[in-house]
Order: sequence, then structure tokens, then C-alpha cells
Amino acid sequence: MLKKQSVIFQTLTFISFSYILGACTPDPKTPNESQNISCEEHNSCLVRNTKNSTLMFKTEHLFVEQLIPFTIRSNKPLESVYLVATNMNMGRLPVRLNKLTKTETQAEVFFGMCAEPMMSWNVILTYQDGTQEITDLKSYWNQRAIQ
Repeated sequence: MLKKQSVIFQTLTFISFSYILGACTPDPKTPNESQNISCEEHNSCLVRNTKNSTLMFKTEHLFVEQLIPFTIRSNKPLESVYLVATNMNMGRLPVRLNKLTKTETQAEVFFGMCAEPMMSWNVILTYQDGTQEITDLKSYWNQRAIQ
């Protein structure tokens, strides 16, 4: 009886890990080089400017529970980018960076679901010279949360 439970547990554990690993693989239909964002090509585009950088999202609103790619154009080399919620303590949200050119970086962020239907964020851009700039963003549960 104990041996049968052990085999069942091992099988369920293997299936669970296989599912998790399969869900974490990149989508082959979206190569990084085709994700460059040009706001001129989109009717609605969210743009945030700082003194040295421009963040461009190819959507007007940012929704939770989805990976959101965006482009950062900067006249200074970036070291890192992260987000900090301003209306709730959620720690730091990392932003994945992929440098495309000297002035252009492809970035990705994932806003998780939380108790507030609308979240306010500070985007902290850290440059290689040690300076930082901050701009703001908002994320929403869904379209109804925007009103």
C-alpha cells in the first residue's frame, strides 16, 4: 500500500513539473526582433517620457496577468529598470531588458493580480553612470477598472 502511494505521488509530481516547465517556454511565434514597438504604427500607444528616456507601449492601457513588451529609447546606457507600486506595498517588480542597439532596449514586464483593480506604479530607470529617473504607470484588472 505504501509503495503504491509513493508511485502515485512520484507520478503526480512529475506531471506537475512537466506542466510548469512546458508553460514557461517561450512562444516560438514571437521572436524578439519582431517585437520592436513604433508608436507611429499604432492608433493608441502609451508613451512615458523622462529627461533621458522614452518608454513606448503598443497599447493604451496595461492589464494584469499578461506579459507586456515595450521599448525604451534612451540617450544614456541603461543598467536596470524596475517598478514599485505607489498605492500598495508589493516590493519591486523586475523588468527584463534586451538591448537592441546603443539607444534602444526591448523590455518586458508582468503585472500580477492584486487586491486593487487599478494600481499606480513608479518606473525606476537606473543608468550605467549611477543616475536614476522615475516616471509613472497604471495597470488595471480589466477594461471596467479603467472608468
